[in-house]
Amino acid sequence: MSLDSLLAGKGANGFGYGSTAEAVTAGLDLAGKTVLVTGCNSGLGLETARVLAKRGAHVVGTARTSPRPRSSASGSTRLCATRASGRCQT
Repeated sequence: MSLDSLLAGKGANGFGYGSTAEAVTAGLDLAGKTVLVTGCNSGLGLETARVLAKRGAHVVGTARTSPRPRSSASGSTRLCATRASGRCQT
């Protein structure tokens, strides 16, 4: 937990700086939904893709280079590198 999350507290929706993606999406059923996530090779994009896939969404992700999204892909998450080739690769 960060110092920001301790000082700022939670907002009206019950979430704040210390909230995780899993906590925010708890209880969501995203089965049948397709989601596009940019910057899926690391950081927030990768975490977003991971959690959305965990909630049942079909995740299509984009990254600037081809090898990085492939190595980031896991489970039911399908990640694509559209900038490198102009088409989706798995």
